[in-house]
Amino acid sequence: MRSMAACRLGVASSAAHTIEVDRTCTLCNSTKPHGKPRIEGMNFNMSQVSSLAVGGFCPDDAQVLGVDLEPRRDRLFPGFARVALSLREREIYEATTGEARNLLGVALWTAKEAVLKATGHGLSVSPAAVRVFFSDSLTDQLAEAFEASHELADEEVTAASVCSARAVFTVPSRDNSDTTEERSFHITWTALTLHPEKQPAHNNPQSTNPAHGSDVAAEQFLLATATEGGAQQRARTPGGYPR
Repeated sequence: MRSMAACRLGVASSAAHTIEVDRTCTLCNSTKPHGKPRIEGMNFNMSQVSSLAVGGFCPDDAQVLGVDLEPRRDRLFPGFARVALSLREREIYEATTGEARNLLGVALWTAKEAVLKATGHGLSVSPAAVRVFFSDSLTDQLAEAFEASHELADEEVTAASVCSARAVFTVPSRDNSDTTEERSFHITWTALTLHPEKQPAHNNPQSTNPAHGSDVAAEQFLLATATEGGAQQRARTPGGYPR
C-alpha cells in the first residue's frame, strides 16, 4: 500500500515506509485501528491476492472509492448464494450453469466487496445488503474480456474492461433503529491477465529459463471498482503490480 502511494505522492520508494496510514474507524467509537485505510493527500483503495496487488486512485477527494480483486476461477465459499446474494441475484445465479455461473459469482462478490470497502463497512455487514443490478449479457461480456486480456500478452499485466453496473447498498442503522439509508454506486469490472513469462527471471523463483522469465501458465483475475455518485465520477485504476 505504501509503495503504491509513494509513486502518487512523489515519495522515494526507499522512504515509502514513512507514509502514515490512518486506520481509524469512522463507523464506530472503537479506538482500535480497524477502519478503511486512509492516506493524507490521496483518495486511494487497494486489493491484493497471492500474486497480484492492484491500487485504485481517484482525483476527487470527496469521491467514495473501493476496489476488489479476485482470481477468475476462485472457488466461492460454501453457502455463497445464501449468505451473499439478494433474492433476485440468487435466482439468477442458481439458474446459471457451468463457467457462466462461476463468472457471475465472482463478479457479484467483487462488486459487493468493492462497495463495502468503499464505505468502510467491510464484512461487518451482510454482503446481501449490497444489491447489484446487471445486464443479462454480463457473463458473455466477462468471458470476452478475459479472452481479450489473455491475447494482449505484450506486457506483464494486461487488462480489458467489461461492462458496468449499478449497486445499491442498504446501510444498516448505527443505533439499531428501523431507519436505513440507501447509497448508489457505479460498478466497473476489468479482466486482468498476469503473464509470468513477461516477468524477469530474478522476480520469478519458478522460472526455468533465465533469459525468458517463467514458463508458468498465465493467471487471470477480475477487478471491480466501485465509486459513489454515478458513471460521471469513475476512478482511474492503473495496472496491477505482481507480488
